[in-house]
Amino acid sequence: MKLSKLYDQILIPGDAAWIRECNAESIAAIRQAWSSLPGKFQPTLDSQASESTDRIDFAKLTANHQIEVLRKAAEDPGFESDLKECSRELVAHLTGQPDVALVQHNAGVVGREYSPERSGQRLIAIYDQLLSTGCDSEIGSPSHAGIAVDLITQARPFFPCRMEVIDD
Repeated sequence: MKLSKLYDQILIPGDAAWIRECNAESIAAIRQAWSSLPGKFQPTLDSQASESTDRIDFAKLTANHQIEVLRKAAEDPGFESDLKECSRELVAHLTGQPDVALVQHNAGVVGREYSPERSGQRLIAIYDQLLSTGCDSEIGSPSHAGIAVDLITQARPFFPCRMEVIDD
């Protein structure tokens, strides 16, 4: 695929205290989501927190914080301007004319590479990788059980907003 105009994140500006609060809530939500599983089967969270003290990726926000950001952007023209500045290239791409040939090319790649069959093959490869790690004979479970969750979460990142229930 040709994805030169895509982005890895949508950065949201904020003060250090708000960023810390958002990181803490996000990590707590992820821990809660995995809490019913044994520790061996829980993902590592070392890469979940934002390293920045003045910006955080929108995807790492809990749904309530995402709603807060969207409301603030709708009500505060200065904040909306700051948001657009943080994602200047994305805004320019989204407001420009689409490249029809590029869209058609990428649609073909998506159809081929992300079909249910191809996705199933990738999942089977992950399972094969897990099986090759061996078993812990004392417990009867994979010796590196956490590898399973880490491999799957690398292929499909987990964000708190995917599992929250909003009571609004």
